[in-house]
Amino acid sequence: MDRFIRKVTAFVPPEFPLLLIVPALALDLIWQRTRNWNAWKIAVISGAVFVVLLVAVEWPFASFLMSSAAKNRFFGTIYLYYALPPTSYLVRGEFYRPGGNAAFVKGMVIAFVFATLAIRWGISRGEWMKRIQR
Repeated sequence: MDRFIRKVTAFVPPEFPLLLIVPALALDLIWQRTRNWNAWKIAVISGAVFVVLLVAVEWPFASFLMSSAAKNRFFGTIYLYYALPPTSYLVRGEFYRPGGNAAFVKGMVIAFVFATLAIRWGISRGEWMKRIQR
């Protein structure tokens, strides 16, 4: 295990954050137009929009982050976790795709289901908070 440890002489910042602003803005626009809809219908549409837009924005950006153009202090891809083995996909600048396309599709379906359930739960909590009075 000691052979994998890198010498760290300065702070190692966290990885560049996800680009959640694009799906968040889209959801905000959708919710302005769907206020009178059924909560489950809003949740299903919002879950699909969130997952599709996040993948559409994050996939090309992740490809960019894996390129040599992003190896700078701003994007932080020059900083690696000190115990990351040299055989790691991150060190080699490759995407890790276990299971291929079938696993990707399954993961996207799971992401859609969880996004839908999380949005529906958020809607119910928001409705509950509207009823709270002093």
